[in-house]
Amino acid sequence: MAKLIVTFAEGEGEELAVPALIKRLLSESTYGPDVWSHVQPDERAWRVGNLGALQKNNFEKWKRMILSARTRYNARLGGICLLLDGDSIAPGWCPVNAAIELASHAKAAGAGTVFSVAVIFARLEYESWFIAGAKSLAGRTVTGGLPGLRANYKAPLAHPEAGPRDAKGWLRANMATPYKETFHQLAFTKMVDLALIRSEISSFRRLEHALEQLVNAVRTGNHTATPFIA
Repeated sequence: MAKLIVTFAEGEGEELAVPALIKRLLSESTYGPDVWSHVQPDERAWRVGNLGALQKNNFEKWKRMILSARTRYNARLGGICLLLDGDSIAPGWCPVNAAIELASHAKAAGAGTVFSVAVIFARLEYESWFIAGAKSLAGRTVTGGLPGLRANYKAPLAHPEAGPRDAKGWLRANMATPYKETFHQLAFTKMVDLALIRSEISSFRRLEHALEQLVNAVRTGNHTATPFIA
């Protein structure tokens, strides 16, 4: 039986959007023609809050959420993929170090032994990836025939991983209808050209690599908690 890839995500809109993205990625040939015999994404992500909430009290909530997933899915659990926004402005904050720290604490809840964990920060936000793929969204309608991103949207001056910091605000300013996280995240995830995002966004490529690590861990039975210090 295929093992589950369970997603932990930050906001309400990502509950359906992130599993849909993972399903799209797994459908690509790069993960191998037999991928579905090994893994399948859970249909809805677990909402776990932001990085600050997971770090409190020596990562108590983070470890508790992992244990809850382990208890719920038992032997079906193949891996947990944690995707958080990487828009922290704390002095000296580094997404790589934060991800390594989360992965390390996940081991206390069993990660790396009978299931795997991968931690990824979307830079700067999940919506920043839509900005990178804006050309493929512009002028198109979304579910229900509603207009989405304006054909004449105003491209940001900065690289999407550097700005705008408020990616949701950029979408609101360039949408033909009000941007609604719980609706448009899923709609845009299904529509956007992933090749455009891949070419622009290193954190998206990190997600792809992390997903490959989770799939290979299930295939081989050699589980991992990633990223880690070599």
